[in-house]
Amino acid sequence: MAITYTVDDIVGLWVAGFLTLCVFSFLFGDNPFYKLAEHIYVGVSAGYWMCLGYWGTILPQVQEPLLRGEWVKLFPLVLGLMMLFQLNKKTAWVSRWPLCFMVG
Repeated sequence: MAITYTVDDIVGLWVAGFLTLCVFSFLFGDNPFYKLAEHIYVGVSAGYWMCLGYWGTILPQVQEPLLRGEWVKLFPLVLGLMMLFQLNKKTAWVSRWPLCFMVG
């Protein structure tokens, strides 16, 4: 019984091997290959958790109830959006209100 590999398997193996070598290149000091692997790892994990958060939390617990007419779910949604005001220094004061609800 012969094992057959597709092009996707071969390309994935080469990319995984290259990124592994890039991570291990940190043993020789901080270099651009390590930084590339580090940025790819952080970016992929952030994208993964963003998708997981949307499909696992926002869609079933906020979007679907709002479409069914459960308007009480609008309150935590607004508070969550107000937390994003921290990203701008001029509007950072707005994020204090949802923080008060979370702490209280």
